[in-house]
Amino acid sequence: MNVLFLGGDLRQKYASDYMIKNGFNSKVYLNFNIEEIDEEIREAKVISLPIPVSNDGIYLKMQEKSVLINDIIEMTNSDCVIVGGKFTNQIKDKYAINRTIIDYMEIEPFQIQNALLSAEGAIHYAKQKFEKSIHGANIAIFGCGRIGKILAYLLRSQGATVTVIARCDINLTWSKLIGLNTLKIAAKNKLMIKKYDIIFNTIPYRIMDEEFAMSVDPNTLIIDLASSPYGIDDQLVKEYNLKYFRELGIPGRYAPVSAGEIIAKTIINNILTREDLI
Repeated sequence: MNVLFLGGDLRQKYASDYMIKNGFNSKVYLNFNIEEIDEEIREAKVISLPIPVSNDGIYLKMQEKSVLINDIIEMTNSDCVIVGGKFTNQIKDKYAINRTIIDYMEIEPFQIQNALLSAEGAIHYAKQKFEKSIHGANIAIFGCGRIGKILAYLLRSQGATVTVIARCDINLTWSKLIGLNTLKIAAKNKLMIKKYDIIFNTIPYRIMDEEFAMSVDPNTLIIDLASSPYGIDDQLVKEYNLKYFRELGIPGRYAPVSAGEIIAKTIINNILTREDLI
């Protein structure tokens, strides 16, 4: 079986390496001209595109070359399984009838494992900028999804005092039951009366508004893990001189080998099995 990894970062390379070690025929092209590998695209049974597939919804995510996502898909055989992260609805709808397109972000085991790497990496990059011990630090986390939950667990295990700020009563209740402080997003103005050493945001929404920017301590380290439109407007960051850092694509930067193996295992265990290809 031919498995082809196209575009993206080192995660793709290490995913391909793992596939080869486990008996699959696999190749990876991080940067390429489509005309040079057209035969390999047509022969592939599985093509893994990056996470995310694209930055603009049109061109494949690559460092140097420009290749249209549609050109790749249309070059494949109809029995090829195409997998990637965060396909646009336009692509899914366009090829729903004659192609099998699977999104990594719709596979729960993948998301949980990826969230662990994101949370670990977030703490790693925060430590580089914080220059103090996490033990004893007062930390707030906006959001209680997969990354938020794992982040809270890891930070508390390192001795931090953790406050989860979320809108869902169920998540807040569970957070409180395991010993975390909690705060409803609607009441986030309470941040004014409590200084946080670090604030992590995991919510892809402008949750950190001007009231927040005016109230937060200027020495507070703010780490934004959310995707676009991110947690705060860039203008507010500049206007209030916030100590703000946007950390995107953490798995591929922090632990590309582990992230690549997660991709490969997902293909083997959740995609090839599901499609009866092995």
